Amino acid sequence: MPCLVVLLLLLSVNSGNALTYLDTKDKDHSKWFRNMVNDSIPFYAGERVVIVTKGVVSPWVVALLRLDYEVARTYLEEAVQKDFGVEEVHEAITNADEFKAIDMNIPKDPLFGRGFGGFRHLVPSMKSTREYAIVSKQYNRIDKVDGHSVSRWRVADGREILGKPWTIVVVERADFSREWARDHMGLLWPFKTSGSSRLVTETEISLIENSLGQRHELIDYFVPYPAYETGAVLELMNAILEKAKGQ
Repeated sequence: MPCLVVLLLLLSVNSGNALTYLDTKDKDHSKWFRNMVNDSIPFYAGERVVIVTKGVVSPWVVALLRLDYEVARTYLEEAVQKDFGVEEVHEAITNADEFKAIDMNIPKDPLFGRGFGGFRHLVPSMKSTREYAIVSKQYNRIDKVDGHSVSRWRVADGREILGKPWTIVVVERADFSREWARDHMGLLWPFKTSGSSRLVTETEISLIENSLGQRHELIDYFVPYPAYETGAVLELMNAILEKAKGQ
């Protein structure tokens, strides 16, 4: 595993906004990605894939915005509608008695729990939260692999969570495609299977930056490590709170 991590870090590309990407336009990078993740949509779409600094693909990217919740959700919905089309929107208010304890060692869906209630572990004064969910229409249609992408955007009101009129956005994406089957070593089998994979690419990040970050509202990104690490989710939430406190 350490060798794989080192290899991935060598293949990654650092961006100015602290995200790390794997470049699927590069032949070697693309071969590795398709062997390990078995998702060729980013390759055909010419997209770079966000990876955790530990060298793995994460299903989520979290953005912290110095922007009011109502404004952020409006901008974001308009941008998703323009770029992909909107399939569904839903707003939910979660009260304190509905907050559930979450696993602090491994991130799970929905990230941070329903209504971002996991933050109550660090902010016991939280009384209720507002969350606006946007689901895109299908995009990245790739006929060669009978594939497409769908993204989901969870927008959280930061007033109760952060103590400021700011916003937290969680973006996640699923790719659906029919690919050549592979074994655990990445070797091809002579038949195809339909499947899905979770990731975030520069396509979704560009939408955030173009719609929400043009006036310096974007403070920082956080990329969860999608595997067990003691206290990892707690550490992630604390990092978000500390970043907001320092602004």
